[in-house]
Amino acid sequence: MSNKPTVIDATNRTIMTDQDSYYWRLRFLQDWVFKLGLQDLEPFIAFRPNSNTADGLHEGTCMMDPKKNKYMLIFNREATDYTLMHEVGHMNLNKITGKLKYSRQLANTIEELQNLELESSPFKLLCNAVEDAFVDYHLAKYKEGYQVMIKKHIKYGKAYFEPKTLIKMKFEHHLGQYIIFYLIYNFILKTKDISNFWKKRNLDFFLNNARNAIRKENKKINIEKLNKTLDKFNTIKDTTNYQDIISFNYQVLNSIGVYSKKEVSDYLKKYFIKF
Repeated sequence: MSNKPTVIDATNRTIMTDQDSYYWRLRFLQDWVFKLGLQDLEPFIAFRPNSNTADGLHEGTCMMDPKKNKYMLIFNREATDYTLMHEVGHMNLNKITGKLKYSRQLANTIEELQNLELESSPFKLLCNAVEDAFVDYHLAKYKEGYQVMIKKHIKYGKAYFEPKTLIKMKFEHHLGQYIIFYLIYNFILKTKDISNFWKKRNLDFFLNNARNAIRKENKKINIEKLNKTLDKFNTIKDTTNYQDIISFNYQVLNSIGVYSKKEVSDYLKKYFIKF
């Protein structure tokens, strides 16, 4: 990149050098920044101690400060290639759709970063699942990105739907994973690639596990209505207007049958600057 991003290890507060064990990850990130035409941005990149979560999904996050127009990419120490690529992909989605505006501020110092608590609202988990599908759709247009996704979503992704994994998750994690995998398997990955990896155990087997876990925790959920709404993704996946993505979030959250329209509207107005 023409201007090197600020990179720190949030544990020991040292600037990363080419001798650091994370240097290859920085190079991988830089490659994707160039590939996606984001080299004029200067993201603040940090590696933090691993988070011990039941679902193992929090390897990285991309945050944007709307007032400063600056990005922060935060990764766990063991973040995979998919996670590194995916978080840069959030910056790419913002570029494509005219910059998504979040109602949040970022850390200004390392001390603030260490104390930063990521939002854990159930709506945040579900909206993030929807946004992730748009991010991955655009990354999958690149051969290298598609190959990384095969490894993530097919080779290892099925582990998320095993009963022993599902039992550890909260309802919104079940639901969020169902949403993202439904969209990825139906509208992003190729059927032949899914079949080549899974053979006898097909997609329906794993999605059924997720559906059963979701219904067991909340019988109000309307899976059929949710699926019909998710199918609309195929008609708007190439949108260049982020308002379309916010509207899709609104439709998805309302189709679940668990939350009131007021709850959904209030959250989206809080989460996004424009709604």
